[in-house]
Amino acid sequence: MPVNTRGKVGEIDNLETIQDADDSDAHPASDERLEEVRQQGQNHSGLVDGQYTVDQADTAESLPDQPIPDGIEVVVAYDPANDGVVYAGDGSPSYPLTDVGQALTLRVDNLSVITIEAGNMRDGVRYIAEVSN
Repeated sequence: MPVNTRGKVGEIDNLETIQDADDSDAHPASDERLEEVRQQGQNHSGLVDGQYTVDQADTAESLPDQPIPDGIEVVVAYDPANDGVVYAGDGSPSYPLTDVGQALTLRVDNLSVITIEAGNMRDGVRYIAEVSN
């Protein structure tokens, strides 16, 4: 594959196009996009974890407002202190958590997107995710 050097042979002054997996011309990634991708793959500097219990039975409630870095999953687990089934989901609490050890992972941009519903007041979940400090 020839390279347009626009200068001396063997030196590249400016990379104008690349070929993608389909052999179509594409623009190379910007420095900003490369930094975004790097951030997604790195370990973050902190954790957010907590316990959330519902204040009202049979009513969907959101977890606290907490931004979650792009590409990170939140683990939502059944709280061992519960007396019944807890439902969790990303906007609609539709996944039942029925016993200790049950959990689900959700990829969201904020904890507040995750909703919890339980048949008993004070039943709830525990959660944990990586965050940047």
